Amino acid sequence: MSLSIGTITSHRLRHLPVEHTSKVGRLSTSKDDKGERRGRGKGREEILKAAKRAFASKGYAGATTSGIARDAGVTQPLVHHHFGSKEKLWDAVVSSIFQELDAYFSESFAQTMHGSTEERLRGMLRAFVRFSGHHPELGRLMTMEAVPRGEKFERLFETYIRPQNEMLHGVLAAAQAEGVLRADLDLDLAPFVIIGSSIHLFVVAPLAAKHGIDVDDPETIERYVDTVMGMVFGGILAKPQTS
Repeated sequence: MSLSIGTITSHRLRHLPVEHTSKVGRLSTSKDDKGERRGRGKGREEILKAAKRAFASKGYAGATTSGIARDAGVTQPLVHHHFGSKEKLWDAVVSSIFQELDAYFSESFAQTMHGSTEERLRGMLRAFVRFSGHHPELGRLMTMEAVPRGEKFERLFETYIRPQNEMLHGVLAAAQAEGVLRADLDLDLAPFVIIGSSIHLFVVAPLAAKHGIDVDDPETIERYVDTVMGMVFGGILAKPQTS
């Protein structure tokens, strides 16, 4: 019995990322849950935002808790109070990014669950491109850690990226089996094209700025969403048979 695209999305989109992010999230709060709750709101969100920027622009090796503290406008001891260590702060950053991505996917699935296979697939891609625009740290962080291919990249890949890639591969395979996608579409390479085109503009923001493109502008993000949607679906959908 073959799996439908709805079965795959309903199970994997709502459960895979949450299972993994919850495990990572516990790493940052295991020592003193009561102290964490008392201190929550006193700079924690500012630290998390600053850490996202730092890890996305400098990588794990290049970022420092002292620099993150300065950017967040707090003291370095407060960083350690909330997160315990630089490593646990990195875990919390990655966990929060993928939890937000899961929320985007869940919303997309809720809106398209009764639609056609093509509509659900379009909803997924639109959600991912839009998320990449509003949360550019995802693509930048993956790129930064992929270059040295160290322990952080391995953890990022095994805990988050691999499940997401397997989910996307499964969705594409189901759509191909239903005849929605081209029969000759290479399912091993297609996810790289889709993900790469979705995040590229936001990863190379300085280059885009040289061309007068403001990647933080919501209108630019929506234009890019439409552009990626048109180009990707213009190449992967099965062509209607002509008599």
